[in-house]
Amino acid sequence: RLHQLPAQLTQEHDALISLSAYNVKVVWRDGEDIILRVPIHDIAAVSYIRDDCLHLVLLKTAQDPGISPSQSLSAESGKVLTSGSLSECGTGPVESCCLVILATENKAAAEELCSLLGQVFQIVYTESTIDFLDRAIFDGASTPTRHLSLHSGM
Repeated sequence: RLHQLPAQLTQEHDALISLSAYNVKVVWRDGEDIILRVPIHDIAAVSYIRDDCLHLVLLKTAQDPGISPSQSLSAESGKVLTSGSLSECGTGPVESCCLVILATENKAAAEELCSLLGQVFQIVYTESTIDFLDRAIFDGASTPTRHLSLHSGM
C-alpha cells in the first residue's frame, strides 16, 4: 500500500487468483474481498520475470483495470498494480497502460499462471473465431443473392 512492492512476502500479502473466460480476479485469501478484476479482453501481454529471488508475472492492461491506476495493492502471494507511460526513444505518441504485478512463491507457480493465462487466451480466441465464422456463414447463407454473380456466367 506504499506504492511499492514489499521486499519480503508475508501472509498479509497472500491472495488468490481466479481465471475465467471473462476476467482475471484477485481476492484476499482470508476475507475473499476483491482486490482487482481485469477483463480478459483488456490484457495486452503477459510476462514472467525473475528478479533476484522474486518470481513476477506481469499483465500489461488497458488504462483502467477497475481501480485507480496510481494505486498499489498486494496480491497472489505478492502484490499488484502500477501504471506508467511508455515511449520509444522519447519520440512519438506516448502509450499509456497499467501493469499488474503478481509475485508468486516460486518459478513453477509463475510458469503455471502464465500457462493458464495462455490457455484462457486460446479458448477465448478460438471461441471468438468460431463465432465470427458462424456469423459469416449464416450471413452468407441467408443472403444467397450476394453470390449469384459468381455463378451466373456458367
